[in-house]
Amino acid sequence: MKYRFLIDANVSLELEKVAWARGHEGYHVRTLGRENDGDPVLLTLIEEEGYTLVTNNIEEFRARYRNRRVFHAGAVFIAEATRGRAYQVAAFQAALDYIEANGPIDDTEVLVEPDPATACKVTAAPLP
Repeated sequence: MKYRFLIDANVSLELEKVAWARGHEGYHVRTLGRENDGDPVLLTLIEEEGYTLVTNNIEEFRARYRNRRVFHAGAVFIAEATRGRAYQVAAFQAALDYIEANGPIDDTEVLVEPDPATACKVTAAPLP
């Protein structure tokens, strides 16, 4: 299954290249000229255009999803993205591995966290 990822301003523009290299669409908000849009505007865009969100604003977006009752194409949350671009790329690749192996992630969050044993630990749960 091919995904359309909307990559939030707080993570690397490099994630666009990772998405495209894996056969998905990837659009950073900066590429779309939407880096100054607030989160509520981005949520509307995500819902209307069928994007899967990629962000490190985990708690903020979990709270926003709690108040919305619409179908959603899922979210990839990258914990501790401040570890830098290389970690973000590895985390996104780990998320893509999970998504490609486990099927659709509609209404699901895929959480990637640093893990000393495997570099990245990936878990999934329903969006609130």
